[in-house]
Amino acid sequence: MPQVVFLPITLALVSLCIIFITYNRRSVSSFSAINKKLADLETILLDVRNGTSNYHSERRTSPRVTDYIVAKITGDEEDRFTDILNISYAGALLRTYKRYNQDSSIDMSIHLPLYTSPIHVTAKVAKVTQIQDTIKGSREFNVRIEFLEIYPEDKTKLVAAVDLISQKNQA
Repeated sequence: MPQVVFLPITLALVSLCIIFITYNRRSVSSFSAINKKLADLETILLDVRNGTSNYHSERRTSPRVTDYIVAKITGDEEDRFTDILNISYAGALLRTYKRYNQDSSIDMSIHLPLYTSPIHVTAKVAKVTQIQDTIKGSREFNVRIEFLEIYPEDKTKLVAAVDLISQKNQA
């Protein structure tokens, strides 16, 4: 029974020794820094034990789903069709042969499953990454976009399609 009582005290002393060795070149006034470090470590350990809610939280506010979805980008010198690799309520990841400038605006029509007419959105290019040189010698890019403007009825269609695809993918 005494071993159970002394185990937490022993672990605390070992932690304190490790921290003291880490701070061995500092003055005695750094004892408060050691106490702060111990409190931080305890917070991290408790958070890890309770599911890492504070240290590894998901930033996405909507599901990101993968399905065969095609978009038509308008406003270029010519309209371009592109594949959407994944999509959410707030944005999408496109595969294109054209390099877009970061923070540029693009207009597009997205052909969602379940609907015969496309939805229309204006999006901002958030990030562009060259992924490969194809056999033909042309380059491909992953283009991450954030939806800026979307009509309310189109937003309703988008949410319904993303939710349906998400349910289908979970089944």
